[in-house]
Amino acid sequence: MNILSFLATISFVLYLYLGFHALKLDKGSPANRIFFLVCLCIALWTFCAIFAFSSDTKDEFLFWFALGAIPNIAFYPITLHFSLTLTRLVSLRPLVYAAVYLPALPLYYRTFTGHILFRDFVKTGNYWEFLPDYGSPWFTYVVAYYFICMAAGAVCLVVWSRRAKTNKERSQGRIIFIAMLISIMVISADEIVLSKLTGYMSKAMSPIFYLFWMGGIWYAIARYQFLKISPAAVSECIVAAIDESFLLLDNNFNIVRINRAAEELLKTTRKSLVNRPFSGIIEESGDIARELERMRDGAFESFSCRMHYRVPGGPPLLVDTKLKIVRDDHGDSIGVLVIGKEVKELSRLRDRYRLSPREADVINLIIQGNSRKDIARMLGLSNETVKTHCTAAYNKLGVDNKIQLINVLKEYNLISGQQADVTVVPLK
Repeated sequence: MNILSFLATISFVLYLYLGFHALKLDKGSPANRIFFLVCLCIALWTFCAIFAFSSDTKDEFLFWFALGAIPNIAFYPITLHFSLTLTRLVSLRPLVYAAVYLPALPLYYRTFTGHILFRDFVKTGNYWEFLPDYGSPWFTYVVAYYFICMAAGAVCLVVWSRRAKTNKERSQGRIIFIAMLISIMVISADEIVLSKLTGYMSKAMSPIFYLFWMGGIWYAIARYQFLKISPAAVSECIVAAIDESFLLLDNNFNIVRINRAAEELLKTTRKSLVNRPFSGIIEESGDIARELERMRDGAFESFSCRMHYRVPGGPPLLVDTKLKIVRDDHGDSIGVLVIGKEVKELSRLRDRYRLSPREADVINLIIQGNSRKDIARMLGLSNETVKTHCTAAYNKLGVDNKIQLINVLKEYNLISGQQADVTVVPLK
Protein backbone atom coordinates (compact mmCIF):
# COMPACT_ATOMS: atom_id res chain seq x y z
CA MET A 1 0.00 0.00 0.00
CA ASN A 2 1.44 3.38 -1.05
CA ILE A 3 0.74 6.74 0.54
CA LEU A 4 -2.22 7.47 -1.78
CA SER A 5 -3.90 4.19 -0.85
CA PHE A 6 -3.32 5.01 2.81
CA LEU A 7 -4.89 8.48 2.42
CA ALA A 8 -7.78 6.97 0.48
CA THR A 9 -8.36 4.46 3.28
CA ILE A 10 -8.58 7.26 5.84
CA SER A 11 -10.90 9.22 3.54
CA PHE A 12 -13.13 6.17 3.03
CA VAL A 13 -13.61 5.75 6.78
CA LEU A 14 -14.30 9.46 7.31
CA TYR A 15 -16.84 9.63 4.49
CA LEU A 16 -18.74 6.63 5.83
CA TYR A 17 -18.68 8.01 9.36
CA LEU A 18 -19.96 11.41 8.25
CA GLY A 19 -22.79 9.83 6.24
CA PHE A 20 -24.02 7.63 9.07
CA HIS A 21 -23.58 10.48 11.53
CA ALA A 22 -25.90 12.64 9.40
CA LEU A 23 -28.53 9.88 9.49
CA LYS A 24 -28.17 9.63 13.24
CA LEU A 25 -28.73 13.37 13.63
CA ASP A 26 -32.09 13.24 11.84
CA LYS A 27 -32.90 10.20 9.74
CA GLY A 28 -36.33 11.61 8.93
CA SER A 29 -34.92 14.66 7.13
CA PRO A 30 -34.77 14.41 3.30
CA ALA A 31 -31.60 16.54 3.30
CA ASN A 32 -29.90 14.17 5.75
CA ARG A 33 -30.89 11.10 3.76
CA ILE A 34 -29.61 12.54 0.49
CA PHE A 35 -26.41 13.69 2.18
CA PHE A 36 -25.95 10.10 3.32
CA LEU A 37 -26.15 9.03 -0.34
CA VAL A 38 -23.56 11.69 -1.22
CA CYS A 39 -21.23 10.27 1.43
CA LEU A 40 -21.95 6.70 0.33
CA CYS A 41 -21.09 7.50 -3.29
CA ILE A 42 -17.82 9.18 -2.47
CA ALA A 43 -16.96 6.44 0.06
CA LEU A 44 -17.46 3.71 -2.57
CA TRP A 45 -15.51 5.75 -5.09
CA THR A 46 -12.69 6.12 -2.56
CA PHE A 47 -12.85 2.42 -1.69
CA CYS A 48 -12.16 1.55 -5.34
CA ALA A 49 -9.41 4.16 -5.40
CA ILE A 50 -7.64 2.37 -2.52
CA PHE A 51 -7.09 -0.67 -4.75
CA ALA A 52 -6.57 1.30 -7.95
CA PHE A 53 -3.76 3.38 -6.43
CA SER A 54 -1.93 0.23 -5.27
CA SER A 55 -2.59 -1.96 -8.36
CA ASP A 56 0.45 -3.76 -9.79
CA THR A 57 -0.89 -4.37 -13.29
CA LYS A 58 -2.77 -2.19 -15.73
CA ASP A 59 -5.63 -4.68 -16.03
CA GLU A 60 -6.10 -4.66 -12.28
CA PHE A 61 -5.93 -0.89 -12.24
CA LEU A 62 -8.51 -0.53 -15.07
CA PHE A 63 -10.90 -2.87 -13.26
CA TRP A 64 -10.91 -0.78 -10.08
CA PHE A 65 -10.91 2.47 -12.03
CA ALA A 66 -14.00 1.44 -14.05
CA LEU A 67 -15.72 0.13 -10.93
CA GLY A 68 -15.04 3.40 -9.10
CA ALA A 69 -16.50 5.38 -12.01
CA ILE A 70 -20.00 4.11 -11.12
CA PRO A 71 -20.28 5.93 -7.75
CA ASN A 72 -18.06 8.73 -9.12
CA ILE A 73 -20.57 9.65 -11.83
CA ALA A 74 -23.51 9.31 -9.41
CA PHE A 75 -21.75 11.67 -7.01
CA TYR A 76 -22.26 14.70 -9.32
CA PRO A 77 -26.08 14.71 -9.63
CA ILE A 78 -26.66 13.51 -6.07
CA THR A 79 -24.53 16.39 -4.78
CA LEU A 80 -26.69 18.84 -6.75
CA HIS A 81 -29.81 17.05 -5.52
CA PHE A 82 -28.59 17.54 -1.96
CA SER A 83 -28.05 21.28 -2.48
CA LEU A 84 -31.52 21.68 -4.02
CA THR A 85 -33.16 19.75 -1.16
CA LEU A 86 -31.25 21.60 1.53
CA THR A 87 -31.91 25.10 0.19
CA ARG A 88 -35.47 24.45 -1.11
CA LEU A 89 -34.93 27.09 -3.79
CA VAL A 90 -36.43 24.90 -6.52
CA SER A 91 -39.49 22.69 -6.34
CA LEU A 92 -38.25 19.15 -7.02
CA ARG A 93 -40.63 18.03 -9.73
CA PRO A 94 -40.06 15.18 -12.23
CA LEU A 95 -38.66 17.60 -14.81
CA VAL A 96 -36.02 18.78 -12.33
CA TYR A 97 -35.04 15.20 -11.47
CA ALA A 98 -34.71 14.44 -15.19
CA ALA A 99 -32.53 17.50 -15.78
CA VAL A 100 -30.26 16.53 -12.88
CA TYR A 101 -29.91 12.78 -13.40
CA LEU A 102 -30.48 11.93 -17.08
CA PRO A 103 -27.23 13.54 -18.35
CA ALA A 104 -25.33 10.94 -16.28
CA LEU A 105 -26.66 8.01 -18.36
CA PRO A 106 -24.36 8.54 -21.40
CA LEU A 107 -21.39 8.64 -19.03
CA TYR A 108 -22.28 5.22 -17.64
CA TYR A 109 -22.49 3.87 -21.18
CA ARG A 110 -19.09 5.33 -22.05
CA THR A 111 -17.52 4.02 -18.84
CA PHE A 112 -18.01 0.43 -19.99
CA THR A 113 -17.06 1.06 -23.64
CA GLY A 114 -14.09 3.37 -23.25
CA HIS A 115 -12.63 6.22 -21.20
CA ILE A 116 -14.40 9.50 -20.54
CA LEU A 117 -11.71 11.73 -19.04
CA PHE A 118 -8.27 10.17 -19.52
CA ARG A 119 -6.74 8.67 -22.68
CA ASP A 120 -4.14 6.53 -20.92
CA PHE A 121 -2.67 5.51 -17.57
CA VAL A 122 1.04 5.04 -16.91
CA LYS A 123 2.68 3.66 -13.79
CA THR A 124 5.75 5.65 -12.70
CA GLY A 125 7.43 4.15 -9.66
CA ASN A 126 4.74 3.31 -7.12
CA TYR A 127 2.08 5.63 -8.57
CA TRP A 128 -0.28 5.59 -11.52
CA GLU A 129 -0.34 8.78 -13.59
CA PHE A 130 -3.32 9.91 -15.65
CA LEU A 131 -3.15 11.48 -19.13
CA PRO A 132 -6.20 13.70 -19.82
CA ASP A 133 -7.90 13.30 -23.19
CA TYR A 134 -8.39 17.01 -23.95
CA GLY A 135 -9.51 16.55 -27.55
CA SER A 136 -12.26 14.06 -26.82
CA PRO A 137 -15.93 15.18 -26.85
CA TRP A 138 -16.43 12.88 -23.85
CA PHE A 139 -13.84 14.89 -21.94
CA THR A 140 -15.75 18.09 -22.70
CA TYR A 141 -19.05 16.45 -21.80
CA VAL A 142 -17.97 15.10 -18.42
CA VAL A 143 -16.15 18.30 -17.45
CA ALA A 144 -19.18 20.39 -18.42
CA TYR A 145 -21.56 18.10 -16.48
CA TYR A 146 -19.28 18.16 -13.44
CA PHE A 147 -18.98 21.95 -13.40
CA ILE A 148 -22.71 22.48 -14.02
CA CYS A 149 -23.64 20.24 -11.08
CA MET A 150 -21.06 21.74 -8.75
CA ALA A 151 -21.63 25.34 -9.83
CA ALA A 152 -25.41 25.01 -9.54
CA GLY A 153 -25.02 23.51 -6.07
CA ALA A 154 -22.65 26.30 -5.05
CA VAL A 155 -25.04 28.99 -6.34
CA CYS A 156 -27.87 27.41 -4.35
CA LEU A 157 -25.74 27.61 -1.21
CA VAL A 158 -24.86 31.26 -1.83
CA VAL A 159 -28.48 32.27 -2.42
CA TRP A 160 -29.65 30.23 0.57
CA SER A 161 -27.02 31.86 2.77
CA ARG A 162 -27.99 35.37 1.69
CA ARG A 163 -31.71 34.76 2.14
CA ALA A 164 -31.35 32.99 5.47
CA LYS A 165 -33.19 34.61 8.36
CA THR A 166 -30.87 33.28 11.04
CA ASN A 167 -27.18 33.80 11.72
CA LYS A 168 -26.76 30.04 12.04
CA GLU A 169 -28.00 29.27 8.51
CA ARG A 170 -25.99 32.14 7.04
CA SER A 171 -22.83 30.75 8.64
CA GLN A 172 -23.66 27.22 7.50
CA GLY A 173 -24.12 28.34 3.90
CA ARG A 174 -20.88 30.33 3.80
CA ILE A 175 -18.78 27.55 5.32
CA ILE A 176 -20.12 24.82 3.03
CA PHE A 177 -19.79 27.03 -0.05
CA ILE A 178 -16.17 27.94 0.74
CA ALA A 179 -15.26 24.32 1.45
CA MET A 180 -16.91 23.18 -1.79
CA LEU A 181 -15.12 25.91 -3.75
CA ILE A 182 -11.75 24.83 -2.34
CA SER A 183 -12.36 21.21 -3.36
CA ILE A 184 -13.45 22.22 -6.88
CA MET A 185 -10.41 24.45 -7.37
CA VAL A 186 -7.91 21.86 -6.10
CA ILE A 187 -9.42 19.03 -8.17
CA SER A 188 -9.60 21.19 -11.31
CA ALA A 189 -5.97 22.23 -10.88
CA ASP A 190 -4.82 18.66 -10.31
CA GLU A 191 -6.70 16.91 -13.11
CA ILE A 192 -7.14 19.61 -15.78
CA VAL A 193 -5.31 22.93 -15.42
CA LEU A 194 -1.79 21.97 -14.32
CA SER A 195 -1.41 19.11 -16.79
CA LYS A 196 -2.60 21.42 -19.58
CA LEU A 197 -0.27 24.30 -18.70
CA THR A 198 2.81 22.66 -17.26
CA GLY A 199 2.84 19.03 -18.32
CA TYR A 200 2.12 17.93 -14.74
CA MET A 201 0.95 14.30 -14.58
CA SER A 202 -2.18 13.99 -12.44
CA LYS A 203 -2.57 11.12 -10.01
CA ALA A 204 -6.37 11.63 -9.88
CA MET A 205 -6.62 12.24 -6.18
CA SER A 206 -10.06 13.86 -6.41
CA PRO A 207 -11.75 11.37 -4.00
CA ILE A 208 -9.18 12.43 -1.41
CA PHE A 209 -9.46 16.14 -2.22
CA TYR A 210 -13.17 16.11 -1.40
CA LEU A 211 -12.06 15.93 2.24
CA PHE A 212 -11.90 19.75 2.05
CA TRP A 213 -15.63 19.89 1.34
CA MET A 214 -16.53 17.19 3.83
CA GLY A 215 -14.34 18.88 6.43
CA GLY A 216 -16.33 22.09 5.95
CA ILE A 217 -19.59 20.20 6.39
CA TRP A 218 -18.25 18.52 9.51
CA TYR A 219 -17.31 21.94 10.93
CA ALA A 220 -20.79 23.26 10.11
CA ILE A 221 -22.31 20.29 11.97
CA ALA A 222 -20.05 20.70 15.01
CA ARG A 223 -20.15 24.49 15.21
CA TYR A 224 -23.54 25.45 13.79
CA GLN A 225 -25.73 22.32 14.19
CA PHE A 226 -25.92 21.73 10.42
CA LEU A 227 -28.24 18.82 9.47
CA LYS A 228 -29.25 18.38 13.09
CA ILE A 229 -32.81 17.55 14.01
CA SER A 230 -35.10 20.58 14.08
CA PRO A 231 -36.70 21.94 17.26
CA ALA A 232 -40.10 21.02 15.86
CA ALA A 233 -39.05 17.41 15.47
CA VAL A 234 -37.56 17.33 18.96
CA SER A 235 -40.73 18.77 20.46
CA GLU A 236 -42.83 15.97 19.00
CA CYS A 237 -41.07 13.52 21.28
CA ILE A 238 -41.39 15.52 24.50
CA VAL A 239 -44.63 17.52 24.42
CA ALA A 240 -46.86 14.45 24.61
CA ALA A 241 -46.11 14.23 28.34
CA ILE A 242 -47.30 17.81 29.03
CA ASP A 243 -50.76 17.96 30.61
CA GLU A 244 -51.58 21.49 29.40
CA SER A 245 -52.39 22.18 25.77
CA PHE A 246 -49.13 22.77 23.90
CA LEU A 247 -48.57 24.25 20.45
CA LEU A 248 -45.31 25.06 18.73
CA LEU A 249 -45.37 27.82 16.10
CA ASP A 250 -42.71 28.58 13.53
CA ASN A 251 -41.35 32.09 12.96
CA ASN A 252 -44.31 32.88 10.69
CA PHE A 253 -46.68 31.87 13.51
CA ASN A 254 -47.89 28.74 11.74
CA ILE A 255 -48.58 25.64 13.84
CA VAL A 256 -45.89 22.96 13.45
CA ARG A 257 -46.53 20.71 16.47
CA ILE A 258 -49.33 20.12 19.00
CA ASN A 259 -49.71 17.62 21.82
CA ARG A 260 -52.57 15.30 22.71
CA ALA A 261 -53.96 17.71 25.33
CA ALA A 262 -54.36 20.39 22.62
CA GLU A 263 -56.08 17.91 20.31
CA GLU A 264 -58.56 17.04 23.06
CA LEU A 265 -59.13 20.68 24.01
CA LEU A 266 -59.76 21.78 20.40
CA LYS A 267 -61.68 18.60 19.52
CA THR A 268 -59.64 18.10 16.38
CA THR A 269 -56.64 16.17 15.08
CA ARG A 270 -52.99 17.10 14.73
CA LYS A 271 -53.15 16.63 10.97
CA SER A 272 -55.91 19.21 10.59
CA LEU A 273 -53.97 21.87 12.53
CA VAL A 274 -50.35 21.47 11.42
CA ASN A 275 -49.25 24.20 8.97
CA ARG A 276 -52.33 26.31 9.72
CA PRO A 277 -51.82 29.91 10.92
CA PHE A 278 -52.27 30.24 14.66
CA SER A 279 -54.51 33.27 14.02
CA GLY A 280 -56.93 30.94 12.25
CA ILE A 281 -57.85 29.04 15.42
CA ILE A 282 -58.37 31.97 17.81
CA GLU A 283 -61.00 34.69 18.01
CA GLU A 284 -58.69 37.52 19.10
CA SER A 285 -56.44 37.17 16.04
CA GLY A 286 -55.79 40.91 15.65
CA ASP A 287 -54.74 41.52 19.26
CA ILE A 288 -52.60 38.40 19.47
CA ALA A 289 -50.98 38.95 16.07
CA ARG A 290 -49.95 42.44 17.18
CA GLU A 291 -48.43 41.14 20.42
CA LEU A 292 -46.67 38.30 18.62
CA GLU A 293 -45.09 40.79 16.24
CA ARG A 294 -43.98 42.97 19.15
CA MET A 295 -42.52 39.94 20.93
CA ARG A 296 -40.66 38.86 17.77
CA ASP A 297 -39.30 42.40 17.42
CA GLY A 298 -37.78 42.14 20.90
CA ALA A 299 -40.23 44.20 23.00
CA PHE A 300 -40.47 41.25 25.43
CA GLU A 301 -39.72 37.54 25.49
CA SER A 302 -43.15 36.26 26.56
CA PHE A 303 -46.70 37.36 27.28
CA SER A 304 -49.77 35.81 28.85
CA CYS A 305 -53.45 36.37 28.17
CA ARG A 306 -56.88 34.80 28.00
CA MET A 307 -57.96 34.03 24.44
CA HIS A 308 -60.72 32.11 22.70
CA TYR A 309 -59.90 28.97 20.76
CA ARG A 310 -62.30 28.06 17.97
CA VAL A 311 -63.82 24.60 18.35
CA PRO A 312 -65.53 22.76 15.46
CA GLY A 313 -69.26 22.44 16.09
CA GLY A 314 -69.19 24.29 19.42
CA PRO A 315 -68.76 27.66 21.11
CA PRO A 316 -65.25 29.15 21.44
CA LEU A 317 -63.26 28.07 24.50
CA LEU A 318 -61.59 30.62 26.76
CA VAL A 319 -58.02 29.52 27.46
CA ASP A 320 -55.46 30.94 29.90
CA THR A 321 -52.42 31.10 27.61
CA LYS A 322 -48.72 31.87 27.74
CA LEU A 323 -46.76 32.58 24.55
CA LYS A 324 -42.96 32.61 24.64
CA ILE A 325 -40.22 33.07 22.05
CA VAL A 326 -37.83 30.11 21.77
CA ARG A 327 -34.26 30.90 20.79
CA ASP A 328 -31.29 28.72 19.89
CA ASP A 329 -27.73 29.00 21.21
CA HIS A 330 -27.00 31.77 18.69
CA GLY A 331 -29.87 33.96 19.90
CA ASP A 332 -31.98 33.40 16.77
CA SER A 333 -35.71 32.87 17.13
CA ILE A 334 -36.73 29.33 16.14
CA GLY A 335 -40.41 29.54 17.05
CA VAL A 336 -43.03 30.33 19.67
CA LEU A 337 -44.30 28.07 22.45
CA VAL A 338 -48.01 28.35 23.24
CA ILE A 339 -49.16 26.72 26.50
CA GLY A 340 -52.75 27.03 27.72
CA LYS A 341 -55.44 25.86 30.14
CA GLU A 342 -59.18 26.33 29.69
CA VAL A 343 -61.16 28.91 31.78
CA LYS A 344 -64.87 29.75 31.64
CA GLU A 345 -65.52 33.28 33.03
CA LEU A 346 -65.37 35.81 30.16
CA SER A 347 -68.99 35.52 29.05
CA ARG A 348 -70.18 36.72 32.47
CA LEU A 349 -68.11 39.91 32.20
CA ARG A 350 -69.21 40.70 28.64
CA ASP A 351 -72.87 40.04 29.41
CA ARG A 352 -72.81 42.26 32.48
CA TYR A 353 -70.73 45.27 31.35
CA ARG A 354 -71.24 45.44 27.54
CA LEU A 355 -67.75 46.68 26.70
CA SER A 356 -67.28 47.85 23.10
CA PRO A 357 -64.32 46.50 21.05
CA ARG A 358 -62.47 49.85 21.27
CA GLU A 359 -63.06 50.09 25.02
CA ALA A 360 -61.64 46.58 25.31
CA ASP A 361 -58.54 47.71 23.33
CA VAL A 362 -57.96 50.59 25.70
CA ILE A 363 -58.43 48.43 28.82
CA ASN A 364 -56.04 45.84 27.41
CA LEU A 365 -53.31 48.43 26.82
CA ILE A 366 -53.84 50.03 30.22
CA ILE A 367 -53.31 46.65 31.90
CA GLN A 368 -50.00 46.35 30.02
CA GLY A 369 -48.80 49.58 31.63
CA ASN A 370 -49.11 51.92 28.63
CA SER A 371 -49.76 55.62 29.11
CA ARG A 372 -52.67 57.41 27.45
CA LYS A 373 -50.26 58.96 24.95
CA ASP A 374 -48.82 55.55 24.09
CA ILE A 375 -52.29 54.07 23.68
CA ALA A 376 -53.31 56.89 21.34
CA ARG A 377 -50.21 56.28 19.20
CA MET A 378 -50.69 52.49 19.12
CA LEU A 379 -54.39 52.69 18.21
CA GLY A 380 -54.07 55.68 15.88
CA LEU A 381 -56.45 57.80 17.99
CA SER A 382 -56.30 61.22 19.59
CA ASN A 383 -55.60 61.61 23.30
CA GLU A 384 -59.12 62.89 23.84
CA THR A 385 -60.68 59.88 22.09
CA VAL A 386 -58.61 57.53 24.23
CA LYS A 387 -59.70 59.42 27.33
CA THR A 388 -63.34 59.08 26.26
CA HIS A 389 -63.04 55.31 25.74
CA CYS A 390 -61.18 54.92 29.01
CA THR A 391 -63.80 56.90 30.95
CA ALA A 392 -66.63 54.92 29.34
CA ALA A 393 -64.99 51.59 30.18
CA TYR A 394 -64.25 52.65 33.75
CA ASN A 395 -67.83 53.83 34.21
CA LYS A 396 -69.23 50.54 32.85
CA LEU A 397 -66.95 48.54 35.13
CA GLY A 398 -67.60 50.83 38.11
CA VAL A 399 -63.91 51.56 38.76
CA ASP A 400 -61.91 54.77 39.23
CA ASN A 401 -58.30 53.63 38.70
CA LYS A 402 -56.06 50.87 37.39
CA ILE A 403 -55.83 49.04 40.72
CA GLN A 404 -59.62 48.76 40.94
CA LEU A 405 -59.73 47.70 37.28
CA ILE A 406 -57.29 44.83 37.94
CA ASN A 407 -59.31 43.75 40.96
CA VAL A 408 -62.49 43.56 38.84
CA LEU A 409 -60.75 41.51 36.17
CA LYS A 410 -59.37 39.20 38.84
CA GLU A 411 -62.88 38.64 40.18
CA TYR A 412 -63.82 37.30 36.76
CA ASN A 413 -60.64 35.21 36.53
CA LEU A 414 -59.49 37.27 33.53
CA ILE A 415 -55.97 38.13 34.68
CA SER A 416 -53.79 35.32 33.38
CA GLY A 417 -52.23 33.00 35.92
CA GLN A 418 -49.32 32.29 33.56
CA GLN A 419 -46.00 33.91 34.49
CA ALA A 420 -44.69 36.07 31.64
CA ASP A 421 -43.00 39.40 30.86
CA VAL A 422 -46.30 41.02 29.75
CA THR A 423 -49.96 40.31 30.51
CA VAL A 424 -52.49 40.95 27.71
CA VAL A 425 -56.25 41.02 28.32
CA PRO A 426 -58.14 40.64 25.02
CA LEU A 427 -61.76 41.34 26.01
CA LYS A 428 -63.35 41.29 22.55
